[in-house]
Amino acid sequence: MNRKLHIFLIKLFYGSVFYPLHSFQQGMIRANGIELWVEAFGKKENPALLLIMGCGAPGLLWHQAFCKQVADRGFFVIRYDHRSTGLSSMIDYEKSPYNLMDMANDVLAILDHYGIQKAHIVGGSMGGLIAMLLCAHFPNRVSTLTLIMTTSDGQVTLDAIAGKPIHSSLSPPHPAILNWVKNYQAHPPKTLAEKKKTFLDVARLQNGSVVPFDEKVYHRLAFESFLKNSNLDGLEQHLKAWEASSDLHKQTISLLHAPTLIIHGDQDPIFPLDHAKALKKAIPHAQLKIIPDMGHGLNTHFYNIIIEKIEDMTKP
Repeated sequence: MNRKLHIFLIKLFYGSVFYPLHSFQQGMIRANGIELWVEAFGKKENPALLLIMGCGAPGLLWHQAFCKQVADRGFFVIRYDHRSTGLSSMIDYEKSPYNLMDMANDVLAILDHYGIQKAHIVGGSMGGLIAMLLCAHFPNRVSTLTLIMTTSDGQVTLDAIAGKPIHSSLSPPHPAILNWVKNYQAHPPKTLAEKKKTFLDVARLQNGSVVPFDEKVYHRLAFESFLKNSNLDGLEQHLKAWEASSDLHKQTISLLHAPTLIIHGDQDPIFPLDHAKALKKAIPHAQLKIIPDMGHGLNTHFYNIIIEKIEDMTKP
């Protein structure tokens, strides 16, 4: 399926086919020699809030309902597909390697595309690492920084995934997550059914076992994701980009001066709770909100509290 047909189907699926392709609501932009898919919610004149998703994850994982609820609070909300995910350009990483700073520059290009000088930045998981790089190196573009389910030290996670010795006091991911990654790398899913099952399996693991998994939401997300792009190479590419950024990230946290909010679930199986506490220690001026029973992902059960905390953070 070619890219133009992909875009038309996505717009039709979302009920936004009446928006022109190059409207501010949804479309492709050219940036840093690649194409990035972007979608916006709310009024352009409202304060901008840009959402950065995690490793190998398309922008759809900032659920549409979540984005609309944030927009209803008076924000111009932007979500997008990272390079090598969704409808954005697929990169041949071996020929054109990149790191998380390159991905932070993608965010700058998106802000420039909308004519936004300064935005509230929300990063989830690896997206939090990108958000920190953006805030540290381009502080004039960041109004506030919200870090959800992320870490001050991603190396422990990378080492655990690679089966290397752990040289950190922070907890590695839960064994079930590491087993999923190991199985994924050993037996990459090939058929659409296998890819959908892989997507749902890891989403269930990330959700944790306390609050019920959003079956209906994630089945729809699986359908939407693979309608956009059935290629899962973004996960492996982003892990390489993350690894290539380890030294860069070590120098970043001390440069963060924007008002900062840390949101973390106490059931997070990828970055257990000690990651949030270490991040708060590393960013003394940050606020820390621990959400009981929340795992690693957006569960509709926690929409209200997450949105309320973000709204409180962004108030003048």
